[in-house]
Amino acid sequence: MSSFYEFAERVCVDIGKTIQSELSKRSFIERLGFAMFMPLAINIKTEEGSGSLLILNDGTVKFEKRCSSVPDITLQSSLQTLASLYDSRRPAEFLQAEKQGKIKIVSHNFKGQQAERKLRELSGGCV
Repeated sequence: MSSFYEFAERVCVDIGKTIQSELSKRSFIERLGFAMFMPLAINIKTEEGSGSLLILNDGTVKFEKRCSSVPDITLQSSLQTLASLYDSRRPAEFLQAEKQGKIKIVSHNFKGQQAERKLRELSGGCV
């Protein structure tokens, strides 16, 4: 298994735990609101590999080794940059990497825009 797929699986587990924790603190109505925006497909593309992180209606997260044909968000970066930003979770570094063109996030629809905002909030700006 390549470094990319190991990284993607780690991110999948981390985000899944964060989402489940957040949902457990929410009311039934808030959880229904969350489910309305799911499933969510986030394509991740690096020089070492690509795939799709899927967040499902119940908040579970899975990784597929192929990119979604209809992603809500596409994240593109080198694996080294992506892993470094994810591990440090420093919003200022993330914003600097975006300004330098080292990482690019594209939201393809309204659902993607809303999810991008929430994912940035939950990850300390590192998604």
